[in-house]
Amino acid sequence: MSFLSAFDYFEAKHVAEEVFPLCGGGGCQVFTLAVSPAVRLTMVRGCLEQDCRLSAPQEGGTTKVIYVLSGSTACGSNAVPDTWLNEGMGELTESRKQPTVRLLRAGEKVSVVCLNMPAGYLEHLFRHKCPLPLQDARSGSRSATAGRQFFLMPKLKSVLLQLTDCSLRKELQHLFLTAKSYELLSLTLDQLCTGAHQTSLSQADVACLEKARLLLDENLVSPPSLIDLAHEVGINDFKLKKGFKELYKMTRYAYLRERRMMAAQQALVETGMSVTEVANQVGYTNLGHFAAAFRKQFGAMPKDFK
Repeated sequence: MSFLSAFDYFEAKHVAEEVFPLCGGGGCQVFTLAVSPAVRLTMVRGCLEQDCRLSAPQEGGTTKVIYVLSGSTACGSNAVPDTWLNEGMGELTESRKQPTVRLLRAGEKVSVVCLNMPAGYLEHLFRHKCPLPLQDARSGSRSATAGRQFFLMPKLKSVLLQLTDCSLRKELQHLFLTAKSYELLSLTLDQLCTGAHQTSLSQADVACLEKARLLLDENLVSPPSLIDLAHEVGINDFKLKKGFKELYKMTRYAYLRERRMMAAQQALVETGMSVTEVANQVGYTNLGHFAAAFRKQFGAMPKDFK
C-alpha cells in the first residue's frame, strides 16, 4: 500500500507539519493514527535531503516508545541531542515540560515508529503500580528526558514490519494498525518487565554481544560458528554462549531460528518467491525441516502466506 493510503493525505500532511516543522524535504513520509484517545502511532520513513531537527513542545509531559528499524535518530533537550538510537534499538522515554528535540540525518534511509502516550499512562495501565524496571524511564536525572533503551528482539521486529508494511484493504487498516499498536506496546513492556536488561554483564561485554547479534542477522544462511563468532567480536566462547542467553533470554540458536522465520515470513508475503526459494534464502535445504520450524513459529504452513 501507499504509506499514507490509510488516511486522508491532508490530515497526514497537517500532522507532519505540526510535529516535524523543520523537516528537510525529500522523500520522507509521515503516517499518524490516533489508536485511542490516549495512544497515538506515528511512523516516519524515507530519506532526507538535509538534516532535520524536530522540535515539539510538551504540555504536561508525554511517555513515548521509539523504535528504529533502519537509520538512526537522537533525542535531547537542547541544541545537542543526548543519545543516538541506531538501527535495531528502541527507547522508552518520558518527556517532561521542557521542549524536546529529535534529529534525523541527511542521506540516511530511516524507518522509525513511535507510540505516544500521556505521562501517567503506565501507572493507569498497571493499576497505579508501575513495575520497577519501567520506572527507570521515568525517574532519571536528565532535566527533560529520561529513557530506557532496549534491543528490538525478533517478536518486536515482526510486529513492527507488519505495521510498516500493512497491505490490507483500506477499510480494515485502522482496525489492523490499532491491534498491532497494542500488541507492540504489550510486547515491549513485557520485554522490559521481564528484565531483559537486568544483567551483571559489563558495558563492554554487552557491546560485544550486540555486535555478535548483528553478525547473526547479517549471516542467516551461513552463520559463523561459536568459536568464529567469539573471535570476531573479541570475547571468549564461554562468555559469548552464557552472556547471549543472559542478555537476550534465548540461546543464539533460538535467536537465529526466530530471525530466519521472520525473514522467511516477510519474503513469502512481499515477494513472488516460491516456498523452496524462501527456504533456501534463509538457510534451509530440507523443506520438511523448514515447514516444521515455520509452523512452530507462526502456527501455519509457509504456503498459507502465499
